[in-house]
Amino acid sequence: MAKHFDKQFKLDAVQYYHDHRELGLVGCASNLGISQQSLSRWQKELHSHCDYMSPDDFERLYQQETSELLAG
Repeated sequence: MAKHFDKQFKLDAVQYYHDHRELGLVGCASNLGISQQSLSRWQKELHSHCDYMSPDDFERLYQQETSELLAG
């Protein structure tokens, strides 16, 4: 049976990967207990919101998504 992760976990996982690029995709996924395919897919889904996302843009989107989750 496939595991289902909530939106906040996915956002946090992608943020973790961006914060720890030196570990690589495989290392980050392993540390989080998820497959590298999942982490890669979540990153692509998040980045599909825009053609290019700078670190500042990513942080703003992350904060916006987190605020929306907390609001309801």
